[in-house]
Amino acid sequence: MYVRESIYVDGSWVPSAGTGSIEVVNSSTEEVLGTVPDGVPADVDAAVAAAVSAFPSWSARPVEERSKYLTQIAEGLTRRGDEIADAQRAHFARGLVAHGEHA
Repeated sequence: MYVRESIYVDGSWVPSAGTGSIEVVNSSTEEVLGTVPDGVPADVDAAVAAAVSAFPSWSARPVEERSKYLTQIAEGLTRRGDEIADAQRAHFARGLVAHGEHA
């Protein structure tokens, strides 16, 4: 079982402003897979404020530089593809096409 106690805001993992958590459940077995913070409106406000603050410097960067960052994100997601697919399969309790294959 995994327990996430933080949310990702403004480039860092930080505690939620709320105190609750949500169980992540395998819908076919009803097994609790883990917990995540139950975000509250203040968390949304913090994330939006961070995005608004970051936008001027992000949008001023050359397109080539922004493209490199986005490529790095895509590569990271690709490296974790099987892990992400396993998590989705467990959470939604249905088969997914194997990573890299087409339906």
